Amino acid sequence: MGNNLETNMKSSALLADLIEINDVRVHGYKKAIEQLREEDDDLRHMFSELILESHRHKAELSMEHRLLGGDPESELAITGQDAIIWTEMTTPFTGSTRTNILRICEVAEKTIQNFYDRAMATERITKGLYLLLADQKAALCSAYDHIRFLRIQADKTFAALNSTINPYAGKGLPGVT
Repeated sequence: MGNNLETNMKSSALLADLIEINDVRVHGYKKAIEQLREEDDDLRHMFSELILESHRHKAELSMEHRLLGGDPESELAITGQDAIIWTEMTTPFTGSTRTNILRICEVAEKTIQNFYDRAMATERITKGLYLLLADQKAALCSAYDHIRFLRIQADKTFAALNSTINPYAGKGLPGVT
């Protein structure tokens, strides 16, 4: 019986952290939307969809948390190095260029995947909880891949534009950057 109680306590704490991570993700994407330029409607739409996705994740995780006897609203506390990335996501985006916004979102998405990896590697989580986390992580991986693709495209566009404006940039000529 002690093992079941210990499993429930570990799962409850883990769920509280994942709920908080998804909440911070929502706030991060809201901040990103505020920083977008008018012509970035594709990102505005994608970030809005990712906000809805995190709300769904939070609802699923909260239901599991309540089943274990937890209170998702009172047990939220993320600590550690990984939280720094998410804190950065909720602060104003430096430069507010498409590339910068996508770069921050890419790093943040990778960080949330790391949280999910650690959660799924935790001993004594139930099979049902593992499957829920695996399903949510698959959605997160898809979001990461899409953001990464868009960031790479933005980098290429910037590089092409920069070489058009300054064809000597990067050619090793003195005084030319």
